[in-house]
This record gives sequence, structure tokens and C-alpha cells, in this order.
Amino acid sequence: MSLRLVQYDFETKEKLLLHGLQQLTTGRGARMADRVRATGDAPGPRELIEAVRFARPSAGLGSSVLLGPRAPEAATAVLRHHLDRLFTNSG
Repeated sequence: MSLRLVQYDFETKEKLLLHGLQQLTTGRGARMADRVRATGDAPGPRELIEAVRFARPSAGLGSSVLLGPRAPEAATAVLRHHLDRLFTNSG
């Protein structure tokens, strides 16, 4: 894709970044839905709540790393903490 096409489609850097973040969010939601469907069993209310509690921060962490205020190592530590908590509580 040429620079001219990018400049034509996205008048500013902010619009280009916003479009990229929207694409990431859409893709993340689709992957999450695919994974839930792939389990074959209908998840219970507790499982859905835990999935949402995990997905929300992970999406925010990705954006904060992408935009700069959080280091990748710090985001990894937060995700590990939530994963450990999630799998420890599941039995």
C-alpha cells in the first residue's frame, strides 16, 4: 500500500491509529467467540463472567502497550497474575 493511499484513506495519524485499534478489537472479539464455540459445551454464568473479567483487562493492556504508557513486561506480569488467579480458582 502506498503512502498516498494511506493519506487518502486516513487524513491524520490519529484516524489511522483509531482504525487499527478498532480492527484489533474486532479481531479479538471474534477469536474469543470462536474459542467459546469450540468448547462444544455451553459455558455457565461463572465461566462467562470470568472470561469477560479476563478479556477486558487484556484488551486494555494491549492498547496501553501499543500507545506507550505501559511496558510489555508490565503487561505480561498483569496477565500472568490474572491467569494464575483464574486457573487456581477453577479447581
